[in-house]
Amino acid sequence: MTTKASPIALPPFKSAFLAEQAFYLAFVRKDIELMKKIWANTTTTYCLHPAQQPLIGTTAILRSWQDVFTTIKTTQLKIEHQNIGSNNSLAVHRVTEHMSLKTADKSKQQATIHSINTFQCIDKHWYMISHHSAAAPEIIKPQGAVIH
Repeated sequence: MTTKASPIALPPFKSAFLAEQAFYLAFVRKDIELMKKIWANTTTTYCLHPAQQPLIGTTAILRSWQDVFTTIKTTQLKIEHQNIGSNNSLAVHRVTEHMSLKTADKSKQQATIHSINTFQCIDKHWYMISHHSAAAPEIIKPQGAVIH
């Protein structure tokens, strides 16, 4: 079953789920200003893009997202939540990202990415502190996906 996502909340985020929705919206829209508002501004934030070196610190992470925005054209993104665990200060979401991409030569490709998104509540607002993703060994058809 595929459902449409509800309207995206603007920062500051009152829940980890709202911060995650905004994260994927920023990705699809290539919105670096929104992406800046999602990440905690610390030197310990962590991001691992598929087949890349780990990035530590918000400055390096945001620079990498700007690079992603200029090199990848995502035509469709579906997010399937596999597991969500949280308490009052920390949330860990395991998701599968189903993407349709257009390459520089205008060909279309499908990609399935497994990700772990971690959020922390800081001063009653939720921020991303880690995004760890890896390509799935094969394309997986979404089940119960939410379109972002």
